Amino acid sequence: MQPKSIRVFRVPINQGGYDRSGEYWGIGMPLYCATDYAYDGDYKGYTRARSRDEAIENLGLPIECLIVKPRKD
Repeated sequence: MQPKSIRVFRVPINQGGYDRSGEYWGIGMPLYCATDYAYDGDYKGYTRARSRDEAIENLGLPIECLIVKPRKD
């Protein structure tokens, strides 16, 4: 089943490389998470990217499945 409500967001990482839950990610490019809330977390993916749009591309997410579509500049 393909998810239909994927949320993509930047994960805050502190100066030590940890997220708010205490998981270690290291320091580097921004970390993004994609998760599907409609199916109780059946889908979850992480990627490092320079922007949200790049994260969507890195994860190969179909635009029609995103809650918030990429901006058209």
